[in-house]
Amino acid sequence: MNLKTKIRAFPTIPNKNICVPIGSMLAVQYFYEKLNFSDVFGKHKSRGLDLNSFSTSLIFISS
Repeated sequence: MNLKTKIRAFPTIPNKNICVPIGSMLAVQYFYEKLNFSDVFGKHKSRGLDLNSFSTSLIFISS
C-alpha cells in the first residue's frame, strides 16, 4: 500500500475581493424605502454626497 503525502490542492491566496449576500442587501434596501428612511436622513444634508447611501451601507453592515 502506497501512502500519498504530497498535497495536491493549491494554497489559497488572500485577495481584496469582498463578497456580500445579495438577498440581505436587497432586504435592507426594501425596508429602507418601506420605512421611509430616505426622508428622515435626506433632510439632514443638502450639499455634497448623499447621506442615504452611507446610512444604507451602515445598516447593511450592522445586520
